[in-house]
Amino acid sequence: MFRIRDIENVYHVFAICLIFGAIHEILHLFFLRTYVSIILSSIYHFIESQCILYIFSSWIGLKKIFRRLLHFLFFIIPATEFVYILNTGNYDIFWIYVLSIIILVILGIKILTGEKFKINISQKLIIIPVIVYFIYYSILDILMALLFNKQTQPLFINLYYIINVINFLSYISYSLAFLWAPKKEKYL
Repeated sequence: MFRIRDIENVYHVFAICLIFGAIHEILHLFFLRTYVSIILSSIYHFIESQCILYIFSSWIGLKKIFRRLLHFLFFIIPATEFVYILNTGNYDIFWIYVLSIIILVILGIKILTGEKFKINISQKLIIIPVIVYFIYYSILDILMALLFNKQTQPLFINLYYIINVINFLSYISYSLAFLWAPKKEKYL
């Protein structure tokens, strides 16, 4: 955090995303497995997807109109999920968040594999853990929707513990990304 004033603005957005993630995790401890927890997760998914979309679209250099369209789409998708949860009290439409994740994974892979994008090590240290987490999370959610029952519950509990390991390694990677982030360009 001591470099926050010296680094590019896109890293500020990522820092905000991480702060909201920490707040989300702390609030989850108090509202574990409650309706409030589901609402908090939906709000966090909205903030997270908007932040990551902003970062990825900045690094790709998308045209302004396409950026706005994606941000609007990423507003509509979680808003639909949020309204559904408020009206029904059920969180059984996991695929809405997974849809956002898939779009972000595609953008992240496009950044990593794109020849016209010049990315530095700090960007890779953000993109790769985000992609790994999102892919693992969406595969796990899809498998849970299809295969979860009383007999498979212990398996899925163990698979969810792997997310803690992925998060731990991701935060180490994010810390290094902030340390190696390029400085802001100073204009005279």
